[in-house]
Amino acid sequence: MSLNSLFWRGYFLRPADETTKTTLGGRSDFECPNCKPHKLLKIASIEVAEIPEIIRGEALPEAIQSVHSKNLNLALLRHEWMHLTNLIRVPLYYCWHCPIMSQRFSYQIGTNEKLFELLEYGKGAQGDPYTSNDEYPREIQEINLQYFRISKKDQELQSLANEHDLSTRAFVGKHRNHIKRHNLNIPNHQLGGIPLLLQGIPDDINCPKCTQQMFFFVSIGNWYGLKFKWMCGNPFVQILYHICPQCGVVSCEGYTD
Repeated sequence: MSLNSLFWRGYFLRPADETTKTTLGGRSDFECPNCKPHKLLKIASIEVAEIPEIIRGEALPEAIQSVHSKNLNLALLRHEWMHLTNLIRVPLYYCWHCPIMSQRFSYQIGTNEKLFELLEYGKGAQGDPYTSNDEYPREIQEINLQYFRISKKDQELQSLANEHDLSTRAFVGKHRNHIKRHNLNIPNHQLGGIPLLLQGIPDDINCPKCTQQMFFFVSIGNWYGLKFKWMCGNPFVQILYHICPQCGVVSCEGYTD
């Protein structure tokens, strides 16, 4: 099984020194269907025009195709990129306070970020235990993000890590200091490529609109590089976002160690 990534070149998302339209956090415009009147948590917003591959219009080298599913061809990927550029901006939502966090959460956006439709989410039962999870924020301070290309070495180490259990990752060996220095032992904020996966490579995710296989888009971790409190005190927390550019559908699931 392989991760069907929309971008072969992975990028870490880091705080920017200048103003960008790609942001972490911010104010949400949409109510959580389970937690009304509380809003959905706006995790991030990806400005499509700022994605380096989109800026350069890069064609994928044949040698890199192995990163993707064997059934994926380059022409199809470029076709999906064209649909992605029509979206302008991709908001990433979630909720830590209700059963959304226990099941797949999918929603549809349009060319205007305000066009929003919930497609599938965990509903749970009245009085579910998630509502008392006060460790997680209801809103995240908004900061600008920029893209840092992941080195070939770091990408290979993350891919190798996914082949081992988190508790027994003795494979690091001579790379131990490098991994610790670059925080490769915990999930990072990352677009494209192959991220460190807490629970290994997930099963294929199909779009609830067109039923086609979706593409991995963004991984959000509980990264400690920020000066303010992030999601919680546990560094081994991760949200994986997949996207169907043709339908403008985003699906995500949360994971912990």
